[in-house]
Amino acid sequence: MKQAIKQLAADEHAMQHSTIMRHLSAFQANDLQAVLADYNRHAVLITREATYTGKAAIRAFFEALVLHFPAAQTSFTLHQVTGYKNVIMIIWEASTPTLSVLLGTDTFIIHRGKIIQQTFAAHITYH
Repeated sequence: MKQAIKQLAADEHAMQHSTIMRHLSAFQANDLQAVLADYNRHAVLITREATYTGKAAIRAFFEALVLHFPAAQTSFTLHQVTGYKNVIMIIWEASTPTLSVLLGTDTFIIHRGKIIQQTFAAHITYH
């Protein structure tokens, strides 16, 4: 019984890690449809500037953001992926033609393979 519970927890963590890696790949490819597919329809994204509730609001956030992250001209380094149960935190940096992100961090809460809550913060310098 204990082994089955441990395996279930390991499988769940692997699914959440997979969700985040797929999400990051979709963002780097500027594939907004795939990015949005990772969110639950009632998801909430909290940033320093605003809170976005639901897929339509989150879409608007990403439509503006991807303009600064053109796929062929962005250098993205993922430094850390840390998780516990259904919470995953990433630490990253990026450089694009219009900005540099010296430190970026996102925390995701995932349920059944979908992002239900996310926070985003970054130290951004515009060129």
